[in-house]
Amino acid sequence: MAFFDLPPPPGKPARSKAKKPAKKAKKTKRKARKVIVVVACSAGKVKLPKGKKVPAKDLYTSDLFKKARGYAERYGDGWVILSAAHGLVSPNQLLGDYNVRLRRGGDQAWAAIVDHQLKQAFDPATTKFVVLASADYRKHLFEPGSGLTYTEPMKGLGIGSQKKWLKERIS
Repeated sequence: MAFFDLPPPPGKPARSKAKKPAKKAKKTKRKARKVIVVVACSAGKVKLPKGKKVPAKDLYTSDLFKKARGYAERYGDGWVILSAAHGLVSPNQLLGDYNVRLRRGGDQAWAAIVDHQLKQAFDPATTKFVVLASADYRKHLFEPGSGLTYTEPMKGLGIGSQKKWLKERIS
């Protein structure tokens, strides 16, 4: 399972990293798209002492998040988390407790930041996103014309049906 170092949101400085020398490009046949599973955060979180942080993949405790994580780890080439407070988050990114929710119907400013983060972290021409998130997270982000190739396998399902759909695929 691959995890990805995500670029910082617009307006935040990037951490400097030493660059490796560029490798000579080889001509190869067109590869299949990389599949990145996008999982929404959850309101349920582990109880943390003030100032303590844990990897994002271990912060969220809801049954739906756990099942979506299981699906992502089984079927994706990698996965990321949509956080209402932090935007696009790597599963290994350290996060502390927070209490932020997206507005009902989505948030355009948040979606613009996450769209930028997705396009910086992944090449839209070679990446397909599998979105396991509610309409509030998808609104203004994964829409026709976004330039992102995506599928929403649980679109239109209620929470119970989403859990059932995920359980059938990870059992």
